[in-house]
Order: sequence, then C-alpha cells, then structure tokens
Amino acid sequence: VLRLCHEEGVRWLATHERNKIDIGGVGVNMADAAVQYTAQTHHGEELASRLVANDIGRSGFARHYEIERCADGQTIARVQTGMVCFDYNAQKVAAIPEGFRAILEAV
Repeated sequence: VLRLCHEEGVRWLATHERNKIDIGGVGVNMADAAVQYTAQTHHGEELASRLVANDIGRSGFARHYEIERCADGQTIARVQTGMVCFDYNAQKVAAIPEGFRAILEAV
C-alpha cells in the first residue's frame, strides 16, 4: 500500500511540474507513515486513490490517501504520510518553498 501511495505522490508532483528532489529549490521526503487497512483486496483488482494535503507547517505537511476498490467502491485502506522538505546541498531540513506552499493549500 505504501508503494501505491508513493507512486500517487510522485504522479501528483509531476502534475504540478515538480519532483521529489526539486519542489522549488529543495526536495521532499517521507518522514513517517501510518496505514489503516479497512478491507481485503486481491492481486489484479483495480484500485483508485484520492490524495489530500493538510497540516501544513514551516517545513512539512501531511498527505492523506484513501484507496478504494473500483468494483464496489469499498475503501480498502487509509494512509497518512508525514512529508518534510529537505535541502540536499545544506543537508538539513528546509522551509516549504512559497510556490509549493500555494500548491499544497489549493489541494
């Protein structure tokens, strides 16, 4: 499930012409994750997910995912990932770039 969420996050960044190593001069990394499984699913079933960002702070934010089975709309998992901005050149946590903050606030 975390792999699915990671892929969703990468694709979401791409829709905003960003990537995980450059969201506006700094990168973004997953700091923690929580997964709540709510139903069973099987290999080959089509799934859909929704992504919402909130809890926006100075250098981090949360991404929430809800994953559903397409056949019946049953929620199979809810996931929260804590994301933190990171300046790879300085090797330290960084503030969320203002342009990216505007994107987060619009989600």
